[in-house]
Amino acid sequence: MRLGALVCSLALVAPLTGCPDREIASVVPALEGSEAKTILGTNRELDLLFVIDNSGSMKEEQESLVKNFTNFINVLRVLPGGLPDLHIGVVTSDVGQNNAGKNIPGCDGFGEAGNMRTGGVLFSNGARYLSDVRDPNNSAQRIKNYAQDTNVNGDLAAAFAKMATVGTTGCGFEQHLASMEKALVNNSMNAGFLRKDALLAVIIIADEDDCSAKNESFFGNAGGLGDLDNFRCTAEGVVCGADDNGSIRRAGMYTDCRPREASPHMRSITDVTTAIRKLKPFPDEQIIVAAIIGPENPFGIRKRGDSDKLEVAPACTYQKPNCTVAGTETCKQNAAPSVRLNAFVDNFDKHYQTTICKDELSDSIQAVAEYVAKDLNPRCFKSPLADPPVCNVTDILNYETANEAADTVPECNNAKSNLPCWHVETNLTDCVPGLFSGKQIVIERSVALPAAAVTKVECEGVPR
Repeated sequence: MRLGALVCSLALVAPLTGCPDREIASVVPALEGSEAKTILGTNRELDLLFVIDNSGSMKEEQESLVKNFTNFINVLRVLPGGLPDLHIGVVTSDVGQNNAGKNIPGCDGFGEAGNMRTGGVLFSNGARYLSDVRDPNNSAQRIKNYAQDTNVNGDLAAAFAKMATVGTTGCGFEQHLASMEKALVNNSMNAGFLRKDALLAVIIIADEDDCSAKNESFFGNAGGLGDLDNFRCTAEGVVCGADDNGSIRRAGMYTDCRPREASPHMRSITDVTTAIRKLKPFPDEQIIVAAIIGPENPFGIRKRGDSDKLEVAPACTYQKPNCTVAGTETCKQNAAPSVRLNAFVDNFDKHYQTTICKDELSDSIQAVAEYVAKDLNPRCFKSPLADPPVCNVTDILNYETANEAADTVPECNNAKSNLPCWHVETNLTDCVPGLFSGKQIVIERSVALPAAAVTKVECEGVPR
């Protein structure tokens, strides 16, 4: 046993047809101490959706995102073949209340309803998202649907900055997940953004938890729901303790908090997850969800000032990013515990969370970019490998169907004549050191895999 071993696991979706001529074998057991990861195959299309909280406390965080977006893109540029074929959309957390809650600033009507923001960028094709893809007739050129906008001069970061500067006048009842779902599921306003074979990456940036309601009556004067403020969202959307009906309508600290799936008022996290997974034929491989949000814990309820009204206690307090008077009360910022958002992110095989509770978000944005980038070059290993390599390689035929079957792929012999087989080789050009380890998996085949098949790879890392 190698203690502290790390494993990088890759799933290569095979786009070609053909049938391997060999018997089906059982899956090789996972390596001891493995850390399984699943990464999409050779497709270089990436659909990026940013879900940005546009409530009153997010000015500096938005500025930090815009400031660091160039670094985000630069991580993608070093991938083999350069920048992937990108679609980039931006939505806010504002879905409004359809006037159910009267006289609440920013909450009239249906808000932005998941319609992607153009930010005033002039698009050539009537789209509401950035498209920056390779020219099929000249790989050295890019086709940009924002190229004619003289205010951005074809600069991707400048165009994104206009879209991502969403302001802070949005509804204070942040419905991040509802906005995301409305943006991606049957929204004619965002037509063309989603591509069937592209990797979909959803990136949520917020300092409040999700308040996606089942209907607008939740924001009205319904009896028993308490004051019309954010505590209503938490009280109806989160449950704590061993009891699935465990109320949090009293001051104190709570443990084992999770989404209240049976809430009569709040959108089920499971239902939202299911709706998003249905967007892709291989959701485990084709969907990444990342979030820069508040932590789940500590989770506390406290009285508001000298009143008997309750509110959610901050999970963290930090200095606002880019604040010009650092160290003062003016720069102090709080983030609420994000129980519902963290649960949603955790529902996906490919997920990444990091805290928004920092005075600078550059490291967090860089880390999200690197996590996404790894899925666009699945043959490269992020972590150093054991020497000699110790790998389990498995073809999975009829993936995610009732007829799913696994076929073990052996290591190549010296002549590489025992096809199909695998070997690990050094590739410092494609597997750029720093982002990757300089090593890649190579699978030698005589016959391509069928279309409905993936290959999973687990290789043991060096002991820590």
